[in-house]
Amino acid sequence: MDLTSPTKSNDGHDEMRVQAILAEYDKLRDEMMHYINLSTQIPLYALGSVSIIIPLLLSQTPGTLFPQTVAALLYAVVIVFSAMGLVYASSAYNMYQISAYISRFIEPELSRITNETSARGVLRWESYVKERRRRVLER
Repeated sequence: MDLTSPTKSNDGHDEMRVQAILAEYDKLRDEMMHYINLSTQIPLYALGSVSIIIPLLLSQTPGTLFPQTVAALLYAVVIVFSAMGLVYASSAYNMYQISAYISRFIEPELSRITNETSARGVLRWESYVKERRRRVLER
């Protein structure tokens, strides 16, 4: 086995590069799953907070609930929902950034290394999603 041959050396380097890219891809997909899970939990937290506050308000007899208490509860709802909205927006932004990185860097690099020249390429999910979004926006 001739390890000094440029072809074999390049193949070994390419194989290591592919493994590194696939490891990066796995980490990015794990991070994406974290953001997806976070964004699906936010509506549950919102529902939970509303299901606590509404019974508190309804359980009070008329005239015993101070306006300051109602105002404080409503302010708390606004603050909690604003924070949840920021977390949701941040998760959506981070998912978009990860998707764009995979589509712009990882997919083309894997296609280049593996000499995949077909239209489908390698790991084309993010490109597929991007193309579908573009088509929907064009309608």
